[in-house]
Amino acid sequence: MAKTIYLMRHGRDDPVGGALDEVGRAQVLASAGRLKADLGSIDSVTVYHSPLQRAKESAEILAEVLRPINTQLVERPELGLGRFLVEEVAREIDSVGIIISHGPDLEAYAETLANRDVYFGNAWFHRFKI
Repeated sequence: MAKTIYLMRHGRDDPVGGALDEVGRAQVLASAGRLKADLGSIDSVTVYHSPLQRAKESAEILAEVLRPINTQLVERPELGLGRFLVEEVAREIDSVGIIISHGPDLEAYAETLANRDVYFGNAWFHRFKI
């Protein structure tokens, strides 16, 4: 069965605390609106996120924007520890899921799916049907 995986990078963060800064929150809000439109009329979605503050905050903002879609947030400590661990989380997705993590790990995994270079700016997402 085909599944749709959205890979999303967290928004811009404050280098001193790791939390999203004002620009980062705005980036996530804008991207979340586009992602919601792309999801269409689904009933529920799981958002897996890194435990780092900037990814957790990005997931929380996304969940607010996705309402009324039932959104389950799942913190996964292994996200942010390498492409292979992003791939492990992606395997758990049944039909549609979102993974919020960090640029280098997302890029490495996305490049294996796309067979080309893939870049993730702050709060960017890419959709993959696999």
